Amino acid sequence: YYQPAGPLIQHPPTLPPIKGPPPEPTPTPPQNSEGSDDLVATSTTSSGRNSA
Repeated sequence: YYQPAGPLIQHPPTLPPIKGPPPEPTPTPPQNSEGSDDLVATSTTSSGRNSA
C-alpha cells in the first residue's frame, strides 16, 4: 500500500505543471484553423442529413 501511495502522491504535484502546457494547445486559435474546416464538413454532413 505504501509503494503505490508513493507514486500517487507525486502525481498531484506533477499535474499542476502539466496542466499549464495543455491550455496552450487547447486554445481556439489552433482549432479555429482546423476547426473551421472540421466544423464545415461536420456541419454540412449533419445539416444535409437532417435536411434530407
